[in-house]
Amino acid sequence: MAGLTWLHLSDWHQKDESFDRNVVQEELIKDIKKRSEIDHLTEWLKHVKPHSKNHVCRLTWLQSYPSYHWGKYRETHRLLQSAFSLVEDLPGSDQELKANILNDLGFTYGAFGNHKEALRYKERALEIRRQLFGEQHPDTAVSINNVGSTYSALGNHKEALKYEEHALEIRRQLFGEKHPDTAASLNNVGVIHGYLGNHKEALKCKERALEIRRQLFGEQHPDTAASLNNVGSIYGDLGNHKKGLKYQENALEIRRQLFGEQHPYTANSLNNVGKTYNDLGDYKEALRYKQHALEICRQLFGKQHPYTAVCLHNVGGTYGSLGNYVESLNYVKQAFEIRYQILGEYHPYTANSFYGLVYSLMKLKKFNEASERLNNYLKDLPHEHPVYEKLVALSQSIQQESVKSGFRPQSAKKKGKKKKKKKKK
Repeated sequence: MAGLTWLHLSDWHQKDESFDRNVVQEELIKDIKKRSEIDHLTEWLKHVKPHSKNHVCRLTWLQSYPSYHWGKYRETHRLLQSAFSLVEDLPGSDQELKANILNDLGFTYGAFGNHKEALRYKERALEIRRQLFGEQHPDTAVSINNVGSTYSALGNHKEALKYEEHALEIRRQLFGEKHPDTAASLNNVGVIHGYLGNHKEALKCKERALEIRRQLFGEQHPDTAASLNNVGSIYGDLGNHKKGLKYQENALEIRRQLFGEQHPYTANSLNNVGKTYNDLGDYKEALRYKQHALEICRQLFGKQHPYTAVCLHNVGGTYGSLGNYVESLNYVKQAFEIRYQILGEYHPYTANSFYGLVYSLMKLKKFNEASERLNNYLKDLPHEHPVYEKLVALSQSIQQESVKSGFRPQSAKKKGKKKKKKKKK
């Protein structure tokens, strides 16, 4: 892991995958099974502590990487905050390191669903990098991209597009058209166009990214597989699910050849193929792929991990599509509980799993429990929350379904007075 010290945590979390991030994730997968390298880091930290504050700061920062990929976001956040306190105390303060830590703190706030705070940290990182390197620099482009993705997470896709297009422009000037970073930016611009509903423009950007990657790396490469998957998803958005499936199955095949079955990217592709079968109405086939993805994530990451929660949520959704709401409730409840613990009660992902949980209760005609849970959840949920309107609509559906079923909530039942029996004379 020592050779990975100077990679930015932020590089792993752009919308697109690149070779360096693959290398990092490969190391992390090994560390999930064997913690000796991280223990070595901890031991190293003990030795340098009395001698070099700068090294202590950097090693503390580095220790945050694996915990992020293990899904331990609070531990990651704690380590990054500790590293930031250390960098602030350094004589002269290492501004480049400070920008890296600020940027990564932005990602942990994003992981908790606090995108406003995430934006604040990422903008501070961008400001420092602009002062250090100017506009035409790879690290500045990374920060511009990260700020753009956070605007997108806040729902401001138009502002996000400005940043993503600016990052693309810088990368084209620095590296030219045929470069991995340019391809990554093309993909990111395509993602935002997709969010804005400009699916044809999104397809154009993502197909160009795929073309560049095929020219640079050939077919059997992680980046090419990522682009095949991305193009496939856009064809799905355009309603051409059969064509989308071909691209996603091709991506799955490449990932299996490159990484084997027990790998996060293989699980990701299995989920994507499953989703497309779901869109095609083939729910049994969708369930088969999604359950396999869940099995892989459980083996790689254990039960308490965000990736495992994603798979549980997806499997639950497909059981719902099959009309099996008992199994659907079982899976989405597990997803909700994991997300509640890791991400917090009101994170958008947690709220989505909560929606699935309450929806399953409604379909099982457990109206009292569904209403009680939903009303309690909505009490403290901000009205601007991205899932708020969806949950309010679900509350109305519960009322309508309960009326259709002839069900009347306990609180609404009229208590009739018992008639006194007339005494016989």
